[in-house]
Amino acid sequence: MNDKVIDLESRTYKPVRIESEKLAHAKGTSFAHGHLIDVSGKKQAFEGVDFSYSIITRGYFHQAEFKQCNFTGTRFIDCNFRNSIFKECDFSYADFCGCRIETDEILHSLPDRPNVRRELLQILRKNALSMGDVTAGRAFVIAELAGRKEHLRRAWAQDETYYKSKYGGFRKSSGVLIQRLGLWMDDFFWGHGEKLWKLPISAAIILTAVSALAAALWLSSATNPLVYDLASTFKSYLIYYVSLFLDAPTTENPRRFVVIDWVVVIFRYVSLGVLVSGLFRWLSHR
Repeated sequence: MNDKVIDLESRTYKPVRIESEKLAHAKGTSFAHGHLIDVSGKKQAFEGVDFSYSIITRGYFHQAEFKQCNFTGTRFIDCNFRNSIFKECDFSYADFCGCRIETDEILHSLPDRPNVRRELLQILRKNALSMGDVTAGRAFVIAELAGRKEHLRRAWAQDETYYKSKYGGFRKSSGVLIQRLGLWMDDFFWGHGEKLWKLPISAAIILTAVSALAAALWLSSATNPLVYDLASTFKSYLIYYVSLFLDAPTTENPRRFVVIDWVVVIFRYVSLGVLVSGLFRWLSHR
């Protein structure tokens, strides 16, 4: 790359092909549908610049600042945005391949529309994993799931014309509701596999719930039970189901409910599978 500097205040590109040049004084310039190859914008400020539907190949933008720039449909190939700052930029339908970019900065510039946001996050996750950045990949996964939740929420509320036309009717609304419930349960039980610390919390809540259910079933068939008897029975069931979940021996032998036993055993094996899968993925990327 040579040291040639091009003053962008004096030229407008419609479209343009720039190769091996340094971009300077970029404010309100248009590169729409252009092709920028081996360009440098290190420590430069880009304000109100239109990069829409352009292709930027091997761009070097270390410590650059982008403010209110339009990257709609822009394709970035082997670019370096290390320590770059993005403010109020539009990355709708953008594509990244082999690029280094600050995770927090790009997350602050996600498109507002949930479906477009989700597509961008899928691309960013793939790009991060191709660069070996597992931490950023997980951050994009979590943001992608949050975007999917928002998409399903809007589809259920149908307070926008787009969602009314696409998800109107009982059958489609029922499908959206089932997806929302499934996504909520997946998040509650083990954080979509990305937050394994939720697993023991959800296990404790479920075991407490099934113990309370078993105690309630016992209460329905008891004659003149005392509060002490109910508390003691609940404690006995809790110890029993925790031991069943952990496959540990116990001296407690309350009245059995086969269906609840099956639920606890199935939950044990599912939890073990999720835990092993999560630990394997974590250890494989250390």
